[in-house]
Amino acid sequence: MKKFDNLTKNKKESAIKVGSSVPRDAANIAFYSNESLSPKNNLSVVDVSQAINENKSSMTAGIKTFYANELGILEDENGNTMFPTANVTVSDSFIGKPYYTELLDQSQINPVEFFHHYYVSRFFTAAPGGISFSDLGDYLSENRMKFLNIKVLNEQNEDYIEASTGKKKYKILLEPFQTSQNQQESDIPYRIIVGLDSTKPVNLKLIYDKVECDVNGIITKQDLRYSETINASQYFAFRSEESYVTDNSYNKKVYSVKKYNKKYADIFPGNINTAGYNVFVPKKALADNRTYEVFNWRLIARSKQSVNLELVDYFADIEENTGIKFRTIKAAVLYDSTDTTSYDNIEPYVFYRLQNSPFNFSKFLFENPNAQIQEKNKASYWIVDVNSIESLEDYDVIAFCPTKALSEKAKIIISNYVKIQNGTIIVDGSNYPSNAPFVLSDIYINESSITAIPTYYGYNETNKILDENKNGGWNINQSIFENQNYGIFGLKKNIYRNLNLEISSAKSFLNIGTSANSAGSVGALFEFSSQGDALCQGNIIFTSFAFLEYCNSLYSIGGISTVANSNTGEYAVEESDQEFISSVTEGPFKFFYNCVSFAMYSRAYAGRSIDTRSSIFFFVGEWNSSWVMDSEALLDIEKEAYFTNLAIQNSNSVYARDLIKNYSSIKDYYLQSIYNHLPSYQRDKISFLDFSEIEFFL
Repeated sequence: MKKFDNLTKNKKESAIKVGSSVPRDAANIAFYSNESLSPKNNLSVVDVSQAINENKSSMTAGIKTFYANELGILEDENGNTMFPTANVTVSDSFIGKPYYTELLDQSQINPVEFFHHYYVSRFFTAAPGGISFSDLGDYLSENRMKFLNIKVLNEQNEDYIEASTGKKKYKILLEPFQTSQNQQESDIPYRIIVGLDSTKPVNLKLIYDKVECDVNGIITKQDLRYSETINASQYFAFRSEESYVTDNSYNKKVYSVKKYNKKYADIFPGNINTAGYNVFVPKKALADNRTYEVFNWRLIARSKQSVNLELVDYFADIEENTGIKFRTIKAAVLYDSTDTTSYDNIEPYVFYRLQNSPFNFSKFLFENPNAQIQEKNKASYWIVDVNSIESLEDYDVIAFCPTKALSEKAKIIISNYVKIQNGTIIVDGSNYPSNAPFVLSDIYINESSITAIPTYYGYNETNKILDENKNGGWNINQSIFENQNYGIFGLKKNIYRNLNLEISSAKSFLNIGTSANSAGSVGALFEFSSQGDALCQGNIIFTSFAFLEYCNSLYSIGGISTVANSNTGEYAVEESDQEFISSVTEGPFKFFYNCVSFAMYSRAYAGRSIDTRSSIFFFVGEWNSSWVMDSEALLDIEKEAYFTNLAIQNSNSVYARDLIKNYSSIKDYYLQSIYNHLPSYQRDKISFLDFSEIEFFL
């Protein structure tokens, strides 16, 4: 085989000549032809982005409602302005409903109802005149569109709808091509504008009855069921510079995305991430310059319910088996070391003996929260020297047996305790000096005494200390005692000192004398209303008779006046459960218990411990925050959502904050609240509540 060198034999010219024409008497010896270039035939696109790790994102796509703040940055209801990706779409209009106002109820907004993309048809469709829109945010009802045979189909050739609800995921708008020549025509040409949801619109088709028209808008030809592929654009257009969006584009549908800048960290402390993107939009929020007041509120219900003492063992089992704890009362026995340090006068074991006695109606547990030791049977656990403390605010109730006039420090501490800290002090003033005021000038014992042997003992059964319906304790009157020789004061004595003669009959709970007309008060309740919570108050329960010694000492059952043990040692004398208790102690113990019960009645607190035996109990609801505003400044939607109209004097009315709008009454709110806080095995007890025995406080 020879090498082809493309030369003639004389080697002076090319053997093969290429030219634009063939010479005369010559013939073609070769021919080449190829198809024209086109993307379909000559271009292949392969997506290799997912093969590059940097291009992958682990987050899941989603849609959420945001609003523009005063800087034009989108933030959610928690104040977060951070987006995890820059690949976002933005919308402020809906697919399936009109949007006429900028004031929207957030609870009525469904994020999936916004449309994020739109598409304009390549050709026209025919429709009667008058169907038009002003901007892409408009909405035309389906009733006006259904006769036009316009649909959006997915890749399965099914209507593009939400599978779970059947709602369309698109809306149809029509833009007219109207001229002076086609104004009188029955049908005119319209461009079709399709609004689509947030899902990236791929593999969607627009089906419509296509028409062709001349330059004057006169329809000349129709093509039914024409189909074209939708290639949608974003409703809000992206701009690279956020200043263009926030400064110059109030009425434009544009947005910008910027990498999170550290300078916004202090402005938006609610950001949940430290890395991400901020989205800027044209419409900035307007600050609400109306004046409103924020307040906190809670519901407290005070309920009265009788207790069956036969259930003592049952309730003990509940405490052991379920962990339900009985109410713990913070108590102490006060003394003044400059007055006395003798346990004979201090009576240190009164709370310890009451806790263990059968007269502890609700099985209260007493403790000294500031005790340095754990042994409750030791006097040092209970006693508190008024000279070694600055306040009694840690205690619910205090017992005190003073024998000398109060020091100035003691006056200040006790006064603050009952007036400010809502505490109750129970004073056995049998040894307190006459005419020496106890904290207040009107609390004192007269110098004169009843010299004649008293025969009249008047119990004021309506007083809050003796009335079981007001303190949840024992019903105390003369008839409860088996022997006429004793009462709440213990064994009757020949001489009693009277309290201040000016004390009102309502304050006094026991009057003693030779007759009803000559009787003087020997015990009274002094109340100090709280300046804040109406449920709370402080109290001084002051007596001129000795009753705490009956609660502290042990008495013989052989003789009602015989002291078996004064119980004044370093450790308390322990009694077995099998021992009998002298009947002379019944009155003092019941009176002492009622004083403690009333102290707790007056000292409402938000503890969640369940008291299974208290005949008066509190339900204290959760704290809630709310706000209120003058009626003239309220928007109509706010009046409907948060307020109720109340009639006041002179036939006027005001809008008041409705705190329980989702409940038909305060009773329903109470029942639901208490149901949520009760253990499951006690919830059926709600049906037995007697609302006539429940007081509500807000």
